[in-house]
Amino acid sequence: GAGPGKEDGQFNMPADVATDAKGRVYVADHRNDRVQVFAADGKHLQNIASQKPSRINIHPKTGEVFVFSWALPVPCGRRSTPSTSHNSYTLTRYSSLDKAAKETASWDINIRPDPRGNHLLSRHFATQINMAAAMDFSGDKLRVWVSGRSPAGHRSTRNNPGLGEGVMLLEQDGDSWTVKGDFLEEAAHAIRRVNSAIFNRQRLYVNPKDGMLYLLEGDSAHGKASQRTLQINPETGRTRMIELPLSVEDMAFDPDGHVYLRTHNMVMRYQPDTWREVPFDYGEERVRHHFGNSGGERSSRVISGSVFHGGGSFHHGGFHVAPNGNIVVAGRFHSSIDSRGTRRHEAQVHEGASYQPLLYAGRILGGAIHLVQILDRHGRMVHEDAVQGVHGLINGVAIDNRNDVYLLSAAVRHYNGDRHFNDHAGTIMKFTPGEGRLLAASGAPIPLQPLPDRPPDVEFPRMWAENAHWMYGGVGWGGQNYSSGCSCPNTRFALDYFARSFTPEIDRYNVGVLDSAGNLILRVGQYGNVEDGVPLVKDGGPSDPRSIGGDETAIFFAPYVATHTDRRLFIADPGNARIASVKLGYHTDSQTALKDVPDAGAGGGK
Repeated sequence: GAGPGKEDGQFNMPADVATDAKGRVYVADHRNDRVQVFAADGKHLQNIASQKPSRINIHPKTGEVFVFSWALPVPCGRRSTPSTSHNSYTLTRYSSLDKAAKETASWDINIRPDPRGNHLLSRHFATQINMAAAMDFSGDKLRVWVSGRSPAGHRSTRNNPGLGEGVMLLEQDGDSWTVKGDFLEEAAHAIRRVNSAIFNRQRLYVNPKDGMLYLLEGDSAHGKASQRTLQINPETGRTRMIELPLSVEDMAFDPDGHVYLRTHNMVMRYQPDTWREVPFDYGEERVRHHFGNSGGERSSRVISGSVFHGGGSFHHGGFHVAPNGNIVVAGRFHSSIDSRGTRRHEAQVHEGASYQPLLYAGRILGGAIHLVQILDRHGRMVHEDAVQGVHGLINGVAIDNRNDVYLLSAAVRHYNGDRHFNDHAGTIMKFTPGEGRLLAASGAPIPLQPLPDRPPDVEFPRMWAENAHWMYGGVGWGGQNYSSGCSCPNTRFALDYFARSFTPEIDRYNVGVLDSAGNLILRVGQYGNVEDGVPLVKDGGPSDPRSIGGDETAIFFAPYVATHTDRRLFIADPGNARIASVKLGYHTDSQTALKDVPDAGAGGGK
């Protein structure tokens, strides 16, 4: 709690810890360029000079000290300085502590950390970098296991741009190291795509007409846009890579199997087999349209896309198509109002037009604003501001057949004045369009006075929900809550055709299922790894899984879900590097004969 220090027993970013056979403790004091050694009772014994130590391994027989060095990211809020940079990736061997821990050898093992890895992916992945290394002392020669970027020069491919970012086994060969095993290369021969999902974003979608599963992983626009989707057959496991007509931020399906793609301010509709556009009756044409602004995104002509209020090329709040064909979409834009109430920015709508949301006491209109909007099946705007006052990150919206709106706010649920135990989990809210709104305790250009005489409903920001049907907290992951990280890793919930909400409860290692009234009726999954849980179909999984009881669904970090209504639930679990398919059923099935119903086949249905 005293902060970083340079004295013995003080640390500046301790990166790793190891012990030897005599119980001595070795700490990689990363930014102090040393390894500190302590006795078993905590007494400081010695410092070993080592530039940017990141991992420590102790030889169990000789006591030799092996130190891996590479640069770790600078924590949020601190600036990088020359003393914090370290561009080489080295392994250094020191004699045992009993022999003064002198340097005896050093190798450049020529590995690179994943350039996309210096992000806090979740509370479970707190290392902030997708790289690890460990010594293997089991053989006559020294071996190193590395995970992250493999040795430089290892080729990537067009279909697998991440090839070379996996687990590899290196063996000492004189003064150099040779590759003895490349497990990611092996995986590339077995599966369609092996490059890791940026920010662990693996958004899932199901075509209700044929049951096909679709996966979007950000592949452009700094991981915010997708130019291709992976189609997965849940019955066979076969996959097919599909190039999308243009780069998009999100997608959805309607009951007829049409696929909808969205950008910052437009929804387009297509036939999934031919990818020919199905124009909206009320829409606009674009000569070249796409999502993203990094310069490499794919563009396409749009014949007639439905336009909504939104802008910007970062995270948007999702969209969804109801069984009746209506569409809900969360359009994000940045707006600011000065102390006199003068607007500075507005949402882009049609080319050359803008939109100003309603200003009322307690509504924040600065920073990131989401407008929850409803379009009908023909592409006409029905509600421009269906839930007023939404502020901050939204991690998904949905609409049911009665046109009620469901949204997952990153704001944390309050219960009788107490905040939910997971301050990074969000809150699902249900509203009737045009009847609900959110009131903020502070930050609004027109202050809310007096404040409601009851505890707030959510926090970050502190707000009260008016006319909400219900709220359910503890859902998903809000990376920017309390300025503790990045919103790039986020989450999505799913709504099925019975208006049941499937909610990723990440810190509970399960997916909650809520009925249309917000009651928790089921939890799917429990903590476990890839060898845990005996599936109904064992093909393609571990050869000898361990039973964990219950529904046998093991989850480690599962932020994205999709549902084929009451048939299947799909769970993206990047923590276990897999997508789980869960069969949905009922406790009791029965068949009832329908009397006096004409046989349509024999009598033509008359």
